[in-house]
Amino acid sequence: MAAIVHHGRAGTTAATLDASPKPIHREKLIASNMAADIQKALQDDAIQRQARILGEKIRTEDGVEQAVELIENYLKDPEVLMQFNP
Repeated sequence: MAAIVHHGRAGTTAATLDASPKPIHREKLIASNMAADIQKALQDDAIQRQARILGEKIRTEDGVEQAVELIENYLKDPEVLMQFNP
């Protein structure tokens, strides 16, 4: 895969900031700006190197396990439990 265009929500954006051109703000989100950034990502050695490093890190993570742990910890919070058992 040479490049990815994502929706830019908080988690994805935070994960990619070191490996991508600067995000395009919604007001400037036009095809020519996107095309220029995609070309930059495909040609810039530093961006490609950072993307490889990020990809290696992501492949070592167990996202499902982390999600289950976060949900379990959230549900152990007494204030959260009060919402389900008033």
